[in-house]
Amino acid sequence: MASVKTMTVYAGDTTPIAVQFKQGGVAYSIAGQTLHWVVSTEETTGTRLQKDISSHDDAANGISSLTFSASDITTIGGAGLYWLTCVKENGSGELLTVAKLRLLIATRVAVT
Repeated sequence: MASVKTMTVYAGDTTPIAVQFKQGGVAYSIAGQTLHWVVSTEETTGTRLQKDISSHDDAANGISSLTFSASDITTIGGAGLYWLTCVKENGSGELLTVAKLRLLIATRVAVT
């Protein structure tokens, strides 16, 4: 079984996270599709936040961005280790889980 990757974001940062969807190393179009990003406390339960994205940076090349606002981080529960799942929905309403990883929300180091 492949290892699960971890994405780290820092509480307070609002930089968009660009993601490119590929299959067999080749980018594929996500035009006309909605990406449902779900943050949860457990791998399959405990949903804390869902972000639905249907406007993509470069849909033809499978590129979309995800941003967590300060209020999103509060809703999730602050710093900690969570699950992040991406479910792709096509124009016909069919759902397909396309990514699952760990989401580490870290406290930013104080800068003086």
